[in-house]
Amino acid sequence: MSRRSKYRGGKKSNQGKKKDNPGERLRKPLLNLGRLDYFKYDLNQIMGNSDMEEEHIPSFKASVTAKSSQRSIDEAKDYILDIEKKEKITRETSIQLCKLLDRYTKIR
Repeated sequence: MSRRSKYRGGKKSNQGKKKDNPGERLRKPLLNLGRLDYFKYDLNQIMGNSDMEEEHIPSFKASVTAKSSQRSIDEAKDYILDIEKKEKITRETSIQLCKLLDRYTKIR
């Protein structure tokens, strides 16, 4: 390619390609990252009142936050229900956590 065509409107390499329409991608409910600090505060409040052992709380909170922000809210809820079945948290705590996730959901 000569120097002239490079700077004076020569052929462009992406000519004819269409960009993906963001509306065509699958959108799913995820955690609203703009309100992440508020979510973490409310999560701390709920977990402070729960019956879970102290050494398991930080990893549980990290797992719920990661699953809800990267995968989907539904996967985070499934994880919470699995932990409830293992009897590490009570039914009341799991209901509060699922309501919290619903409150901080955003479709992305």
